[in-house]
Amino acid sequence: MPKTAQSDGGERTDPDAEAWRTLCAARRDAHVPAPRDGLARVSEPRAFRVRVSGAKRFVFGTECGAVAARGNALGARVTCSFYDESTGRFFGTTTSGGVAPVANTAALSEKKKATDEDDDEESPRVDECAVGDVDCSLDAFFVTDVADKRRLAVFEIVLVETHPSTGLVLRETAGGWAATPVDAGEGFREASEGDGEGLKEKEKAVPVRRGSVRYLAWGAPRTGKHSPEALGECALSVTVERCPASAAFISRFVEKDALVFSDAAVPGVAGTLAGREEEARFAPRPARSVHLRRARLAIPSAMARVLAASLGDDWPSATPKRLRLRVAAHNGHRFVGDDVVSDAFAFDGDARDALVLTSDVIVPEVPRDALCALVVDVVYVGIEGGAYRSLGWTAVAPFARGGDDQNQKNSSDASDASDDRGALALSLGRAPGPREPSSDWRDVVDAPPTAWTAA
Repeated sequence: MPKTAQSDGGERTDPDAEAWRTLCAARRDAHVPAPRDGLARVSEPRAFRVRVSGAKRFVFGTECGAVAARGNALGARVTCSFYDESTGRFFGTTTSGGVAPVANTAALSEKKKATDEDDDEESPRVDECAVGDVDCSLDAFFVTDVADKRRLAVFEIVLVETHPSTGLVLRETAGGWAATPVDAGEGFREASEGDGEGLKEKEKAVPVRRGSVRYLAWGAPRTGKHSPEALGECALSVTVERCPASAAFISRFVEKDALVFSDAAVPGVAGTLAGREEEARFAPRPARSVHLRRARLAIPSAMARVLAASLGDDWPSATPKRLRLRVAAHNGHRFVGDDVVSDAFAFDGDARDALVLTSDVIVPEVPRDALCALVVDVVYVGIEGGAYRSLGWTAVAPFARGGDDQNQKNSSDASDASDDRGALALSLGRAPGPREPSSDWRDVVDAPPTAWTAA
């Protein structure tokens, strides 16, 4: 039985479900789906691995020298995101590598002193700045159904200034950026068999440009905008590796176009995504059928008002004909199984403040992981076309942390997610899912004055 805690109001909270909610909210808020228009797509998802092994001949400009002169530590990290060149929109999940320290900051300070002596209020030339390699790196997987050269992988080098004693981040500034097509672009190659020997020979040098990736936010085409200058001879070492044997598995557990670190723990997956052997790299956790039994769902007053307004005064008796419970497993990234829809529930007494299951809802093949939760969605069935409209939802974690293989201590093939000690509180709104695609930036920057006035 899941671990539970009773609240004063008779509603229960589930610590494992709360941990799932935290993960789910973080992934959802960071992710923007690919635009529906513009880019060409394929029917089957494809898996890729993107790796950055560092920046060569990076130009340490005035800001780097200023950090060194202030006596603070200088580091750099690299981020990756996706960009639709056909419509001028960013999408996906931006992912950042760790901060790599920059050595020999004393030399940067000396360079700054030399340029300060001949300060003409212009940016120093590249040959006046220190140049060196930066060990910023990134290693991530993603799955996608986009197959178009106009989809770019965009990388940004972020300079990080930290306090030398406390390690507190004081400032972050853009150090430069680079972009390359994912499909047949710089660094693209098919995955090879074995453990990846010879990857160094496949790395490509992607030129780094001055400024920030915000340049791309002007949309496409960028008519009248100055092309960004090259950052000297600086280049990122990038490998884009296609992993055809792993596409179907990864797409089951990870949202499309969401970059996931190769060493990240994905709920429902045993191990990490970056094992040396294909069999060890991608292995699902064992699964069980879960019986949702005797669940009691507390109805918020706002939902009760919606039901009353939609169905009239007799809504308690009419509701079961127009409401359904939709239940599915979710691993914090995406739904990992099919929906189970049930109408076997009734109102709890005359209070009209709760729904109670009158028959088990059986959800098959739920991965045995504490961060795989059952999402219970109360949906309203429309008159025309029978479309479902979500009214409220809640989540329950059927597998407790700390058990054997993250399992409940139950030797049977089915797990029981029942709870008689309180109601599951429903949250208003749609159940977890992807946000709407981002708007076209051209609609913003090129909007007429009347549109701004109206806004």
